[in-house]
Amino acid sequence: MTAILPGRRTRLAPSVDAGCDAFREAIRATGLEPPQEVVADGVIHRFASDGRRGDAAGWYVLYDDGIPAGSFGCWRTDVKQNWSATTERAMNAAEETAYKAKMAAARKAREEDKARRQSEAATEAAMIWEAAKPATDEHAYLARKGVKAHRLRQHADGRLVVPVLIDTALQSLQFIDKDGRKLFLTGGEVTGGYYGIGTRTGATALCVVEGFATGATVHEATGHPVAVAFNAGNLKAVVEAMYERYPDLPLIVCGDDDPEVEGNPGRTKATEAAQSVGARLAQPGRLDKVTDFNDLAQRYGGDAVHAAVDAAKTCEPAEVADGKWPEPPDEAAYYGLAGDIVRTIEPHTESDPVALLLQVLTGFGSVVGPEPHYEVEAVPHPSRDNVVLVGDTSKARKGTAWRQTLRLLRGVDEVWASERVMSGLSSGEGLIWAVRDPSEKQEPIREGGKKSGRIVDYEAVVVDDGVADKRLLVSEGEFASVLRIMGREGNTLSATLRQAWDDGGLRTLTKNSPAVATGAHISLIGHITREELLRYLDSTEQGNGFANRFLWAAVRRSKTLPEGGAIGEADLERLILRLKEAADHAGSRGRIRFDGDARAMWHRVYAALSDGKPGLLGAVTARGEAHVVRLALTYALLDCADEIRVEHLLAALAVWEYCERSAAWIFGTATGDPVSDQIMHALRDAPDGLTRSEVSGLFGRHQSAERIARALGLLESAGRVEQLQEKTGGRTAKRYRISAK
Repeated sequence: MTAILPGRRTRLAPSVDAGCDAFREAIRATGLEPPQEVVADGVIHRFASDGRRGDAAGWYVLYDDGIPAGSFGCWRTDVKQNWSATTERAMNAAEETAYKAKMAAARKAREEDKARRQSEAATEAAMIWEAAKPATDEHAYLARKGVKAHRLRQHADGRLVVPVLIDTALQSLQFIDKDGRKLFLTGGEVTGGYYGIGTRTGATALCVVEGFATGATVHEATGHPVAVAFNAGNLKAVVEAMYERYPDLPLIVCGDDDPEVEGNPGRTKATEAAQSVGARLAQPGRLDKVTDFNDLAQRYGGDAVHAAVDAAKTCEPAEVADGKWPEPPDEAAYYGLAGDIVRTIEPHTESDPVALLLQVLTGFGSVVGPEPHYEVEAVPHPSRDNVVLVGDTSKARKGTAWRQTLRLLRGVDEVWASERVMSGLSSGEGLIWAVRDPSEKQEPIREGGKKSGRIVDYEAVVVDDGVADKRLLVSEGEFASVLRIMGREGNTLSATLRQAWDDGGLRTLTKNSPAVATGAHISLIGHITREELLRYLDSTEQGNGFANRFLWAAVRRSKTLPEGGAIGEADLERLILRLKEAADHAGSRGRIRFDGDARAMWHRVYAALSDGKPGLLGAVTARGEAHVVRLALTYALLDCADEIRVEHLLAALAVWEYCERSAAWIFGTATGDPVSDQIMHALRDAPDGLTRSEVSGLFGRHQSAERIARALGLLESAGRVEQLQEKTGGRTAKRYRISAK
């Protein structure tokens, strides 16, 4: 039996006893051992999820008011699942609202309990660590593995004690007995935790490994500092943390490799971790009885380990390896002053040239304000646009690109840079307030000027001067947080951002927020990872026009500069002077038109720009003609031109075409459903397809059979996946593969 989702019809009666029994069965269906007794009191309870006495890794919370509903999981296996029981009918609106409230309360209780457990575990870890004595190299486990202790300690019961650090703070402990059995401190945080061996002083690389013995082996053989991630599933989190903390130190992921284990998780997870940051990947080699680097050292010596690590190969990011990364923009995109800025800065930064270009265009468009514009059917299109740079956290150096751009634009307009560049979007009302109009109220005029006098008339009194400068550039380094905020019930941010892009006339229907803004000139630059974007840009924002009011651009790190770059001050001053000249010229412009040649070209390309594309990709690229016009206008303004010429339109088209290719990389193969997308990713690596049980195995116990079936159905209905029938010992089995259509 799998979890029963809201709205599902079932024969289960919603009585408390029946609900508790069904709840226990739902727990059992995920592979956890349910508690003997379930208490439906809305309070979080713990239980022995493996059935062993003293274990408290399992947790649940169950409500019995109305339709029984609750949540359960296991801290050890990271299982988390919501559950509800319904009657023969589907939930009505009130019941569904109540169900959501219960799940929110359960989630909050779970998170609070987890935080408390982790805090208690960190305190206990510190006490155990202080009480433990230094371990010696003669410990039975270390002697058998042939490695040194490297500052480990030894518990009074003889077990080795390994610290688990997150951001250099002790969070938990791992215990290793003489036979190699390993156990973490109950309740401690492990995800992202590591233990360091060696020093980074003078280091030429940092290695990340699974276990302590492997880490000690690699360090002793190579001299490289090592971060021990404790298990394969934690490699990616540690690799990304090390990359963030030590961006100038090359990373080598030293993975295990055991083809006899189903799925070969050591090799698979090491590859994923290396791909996440473009690190090098080292493997021990498929020699007899060698599955990790300690095995390699034991059988062939430290020199073999050193050679294997030296032979590590750069592991391209997954998006590059899959061949889906968009082709770079046509050279026409780097026309004029914008291109000169990119070519001047690019040798001195790790930022993607595309990130530099788009932020120069967006930032300059914000500086010049709403007056210069192109008009379509009496609707003005100023040089105002939104751009989101999509890549991997830090690796794409998206924020670095903005810092370089802001440095230039500050030289053009100090007031704009200091007062009209902001961050921290949280609501539509807050955004309106940043560009609000003056507000007045009617005050009575009383006879004789006395408070008690008769009212003879009314006068308008200014109660708020508003904001005179309607320019605003919002820079959001964590655009994922903006998307999460927009998902909150009643939040008006999405609608306000759409109004801002359209005409700059802003107001909400919120009773307690009377502020309005007219003529607002708001642009947004956001940074996000592809994974976050697909997770948080929900179907509402995809379909309501929010997404297609943005330029989406794939960006990545262009090069490695261990000592950074140094742009000449003379070069910067020259660029600032040219930008000032362009901004001054734009300030005196109003309506700007195409010249004759550009108009003829516009007529030729307009149909293709305005034709819709199917699916999610079409929804997010549906305003191509408007984006191109605004980009062409910006190129013209940078050129101090009074008309939009062919070269300006060609540059805008080159930028738009790259953004279209980026959108195809981001959204083109995505279904919007994370389970379906994970299945598609696995099928791309399985030319013979996957059986139904193999598809289920992709998720361990983290997705129900019903959820997986729904994801497969979505892929089949979209024509992405086809189902084959196979005869296996008299039975018919299902196999899925990418559709040949």
